[in-house]
Amino acid sequence: MLLMFSVKNILVLTAFTLSFSAQAKLEFDPKAPLYTADGTKFGFDQIHEALDLVFSSQKPVVIYIHGRGDEPLKSILGKPFIGGASVPQLEKDFAVRVLLFNWDSQGVFLDRTQPLSKIPSAVESFKRLIAAIKTYDLTGKKLILHAHSMGSIVLQNYILQNGWVTSGQPLFANVLFTEPDADNLDHFFWMEQISLKENVFITINHDDLILSRSTDERPTQVSALGLNPTAPLSKAATYLDFTKMGDQVNKATHVHEIFDKASMKFQTQVCSVIQDIMQGQKPALHNLLRDPLQNNYFKFRFAVDQNDSCFKKRMPSSTDFWLNK
Repeated sequence: MLLMFSVKNILVLTAFTLSFSAQAKLEFDPKAPLYTADGTKFGFDQIHEALDLVFSSQKPVVIYIHGRGDEPLKSILGKPFIGGASVPQLEKDFAVRVLLFNWDSQGVFLDRTQPLSKIPSAVESFKRLIAAIKTYDLTGKKLILHAHSMGSIVLQNYILQNGWVTSGQPLFANVLFTEPDADNLDHFFWMEQISLKENVFITINHDDLILSRSTDERPTQVSALGLNPTAPLSKAATYLDFTKMGDQVNKATHVHEIFDKASMKFQTQVCSVIQDIMQGQKPALHNLLRDPLQNNYFKFRFAVDQNDSCFKKRMPSSTDFWLNK
């Protein structure tokens, strides 16, 4: 008896097959700190080679520090029902090239204990990456650092242990923390070090479901920085609050990956600001609502437009793909 498959079924089977075949190739490798969107990995002695490759496109380059998950598989290919594929999605959404900084962040569902135990080795890897970037010629190039979720803890601990680069020009055109999972308490002390040298932006969402459940290994009364920043705030960083930026006024959005245009609910201010940051530009913040008591804390105004040019080139994300099955 012949089995009849729809095109949709064939696509699903193909996606699963590709995911399984790539599993071995994309298992964590402690000797390979960097990956490109096609899954090519680069060792510590190949960091300049990796930078040469991505900069050859003449586009801005984003170094993306991922959060918790089965990496680098999750960030490069995505996983069914979980989403991900952030590296190719960033490239499509923002016309950039991305280098994934890979660390051993695998954990069971919302467990933080296992990935937190790997932070020391991740910091050592990141230290070697920064050392290589310091000796790379960035003249005329835009390099952006993007730390997402638990990726912020890698950067936090690097700064606490090593400080930040204080001499010469900034290393990065922009530094973006999206929904940082680092503790909100006393974040000023390490955030100020990097913010005094780099252009630093931090996204905040009080309704972030992932961060609201990210409670393992936290002191009492402490939560994630991206969920609820506590005073004192860094005076040099810029805080971008997109709480209640759903598709209707005052509607909560439980988004954790605000950098995915598919998650922006066609909010034009959110899109334009994040796009400028990702491309190494200075974002226009004059139309945002500035906190009268903290002039570096901004709230987005509700402005939805599906036809806005910022969304014209938006590609479907892996989350779209699996949720629409």
